[in-house]
Amino acid sequence: MRLLTDKPISVSLSSSASASEVAKQIAMVERIYQEDLNKAFGSLSEGAFKALRRQLPITRQKIEWEKISGYRVSTT
Repeated sequence: MRLLTDKPISVSLSSSASASEVAKQIAMVERIYQEDLNKAFGSLSEGAFKALRRQLPITRQKIEWEKISGYRVSTT
C-alpha cells in the first residue's frame, strides 16, 4: 500500500522568532499530523481492510480451521 498526502498548514511566527521556536512549531505541527494519520489508519483497519477481504472462499463454504490439513487444493 502506498500513501501520498498533502496537507497545507499555516503557522504564524513573529519576525524575531528564534530557531528553537521555529523548530518547536514544526515539531508540534508534525505531531498533530502524525496523530491524524494514526487515527485514519486505525479506522481503515477496522472497516476498509475487512471490506476488501473476501468473506467466503471461492467454494462459498467457510473454512473449518481445525480440519485444514484435510482440505485439498484444486487446480480448476
